[in-house]
Amino acid sequence: MDTIEAVWDRNTDSGAWVRPIPPDANETTIDWNTWLGNAPKRPFDGRRFVSWRCYKDYGAGLPGDLFVHLISGIHYVTGVNAPALRAFSTGGIYHYKDGREFGDLQWTMYDYPKFQVVLRCNQNNKYEDQMFAFYGKKGTMFIRGEGAPAALGAGASLAFRPEPPYHTREDYSIGSWPEKARQEYIAKWNQEHPSPGPGEDKVDSQEEVYAAPPHYSDLVDHLANFYQAVRTRKPVVENEVFGNNAALTGCHMSNYSYFNKRIAVWDETSNSIKSD
Repeated sequence: MDTIEAVWDRNTDSGAWVRPIPPDANETTIDWNTWLGNAPKRPFDGRRFVSWRCYKDYGAGLPGDLFVHLISGIHYVTGVNAPALRAFSTGGIYHYKDGREFGDLQWTMYDYPKFQVVLRCNQNNKYEDQMFAFYGKKGTMFIRGEGAPAALGAGASLAFRPEPPYHTREDYSIGSWPEKARQEYIAKWNQEHPSPGPGEDKVDSQEEVYAAPPHYSDLVDHLANFYQAVRTRKPVVENEVFGNNAALTGCHMSNYSYFNKRIAVWDETSNSIKSD
């Protein structure tokens, strides 16, 4: 496996954080200054209150909302528990011209020591919906459907599609070789790759599809893991270190690159994100 792609797309106003402002929302019903916390002081703004993910003062946009879930799933499946080495992010505001600061489309590419990751969240199209794809030399594994970014929950499916054999005899480039050299190459290749003997032929593998049992809820397993950790004092599957690395990679490195228009690099020595 050298490439992983993950997507969580939406195409609803609610999915783009355009929520209705409660009719009674005002400074007498909301402790506005407490809600602002350390953010810059400003007059009450109902739009900022209900759509806080759109603004840098309060939220982290698509990376803080959805990328972290995608990265969590990828880290869990691959056994990685460390930040990415580098991240490059791009995107923009293409539909929701409502004063938001975060894009309604964002892509980020990450470099890890043994593979690359590409994430996408699009608030303007839901064709792909929720999807993981793990691409390797011998095949591709897809996880699709509701619950796919977090776990194989109800409504999600996992499919494995094998790749054809990549050890094949070259025909194209040797066409211009002298006849003698070409025949010698073919004879040597055939000798090093003998045809299967009787009974040794393998039937071509077809795509295999798996689904969770009916009425399965991944929430039950999540809660069971948590309660077991409380009883035994053993760490949960995704503990505070795991969560920190997922947030650092999925959220902060992505947004650093997006807003600075530079490649973000995790500097372990200074424990900070820097520009490449």
